[in-house]
Amino acid sequence: MISEKKILIVDDSRGWLDYHQSALKEIYGAEFALEVANSAREGYNMIYNNLKSPYSLIISDLQMELDFEPKHAGEWFIEQVKKMKEYQNVPIIVISASYNVRSIAQKLGVNCLPKSIAARDLADYKLAMEEALM
Repeated sequence: MISEKKILIVDDSRGWLDYHQSALKEIYGAEFALEVANSAREGYNMIYNNLKSPYSLIISDLQMELDFEPKHAGEWFIEQVKKMKEYQNVPIIVISASYNVRSIAQKLGVNCLPKSIAARDLADYKLAMEEALM
């Protein structure tokens, strides 16, 4: 059985969810099914419900609901995903406007792309996706 290639996008901003979906469709066409979550908790539930057929890539914002203070919700979400053996080899990209996105991503062992760059340049966005999926 060939498993479906799918990407999970986790962000609490409708505008950013739309942007990611539009950019990914432009880059990959129909190669990936795109699924969205509006919060870290919703993203976690989607990850958990897809253990038998893990996502190929996860894109997450950092700053979402405030339930996980002093951590960003995205930090909590990524930590939970990394604990699941089914997701050990699934790439994760943090795309955030947080001033410390690079240091948080490095601490979590994931890729990152500041939202200022993602919004400005589709080529940089595409490069970040390709590097993650290598």
